[in-house]
Amino acid sequence: MIVSKLTRVTAISDPAEWDKRAARVLERVRPFLARQPGFAGIDLRHDESGTLIEETRWESLDECRHYVRGGAAATVATMADALLPTAPYPNGTWVRETLEAEIGSPRTSAAHRDSTGRGPSKRRRRSPARAARAGSAPTVARR
Repeated sequence: MIVSKLTRVTAISDPAEWDKRAARVLERVRPFLARQPGFAGIDLRHDESGTLIEETRWESLDECRHYVRGGAAATVATMADALLPTAPYPNGTWVRETLEAEIGSPRTSAAHRDSTGRGPSKRRRRSPARAARAGSAPTVARR
């Protein structure tokens, strides 16, 4: 089982109001998520600092990747942000992690985790002008 975990600080600080809005978010997103291939569940909670934690569970990494990169995660985030708005800058950072879950508890899989949920990053080629500013030779990406 794969878990896609999204965390962000919301502008709603009252716990009763947060719970009421969270219930409405789940009512709206569950039918949409149920139509996504491999969807296994969703949890929505917040911690004492007001950080929203949204965890969606998927049957495989490919189905989770399709959810994140195919636009469904953005759709769910838009629905959620309408009812639980993100805190204003600089506190509104969104972080997505992809976790591989064992029965009952998620564990981080280094091969699938970064701040965007996209997995290991690819090495980029540094332009000669940028390399000159950094004081080093340009790096060349090999194919």
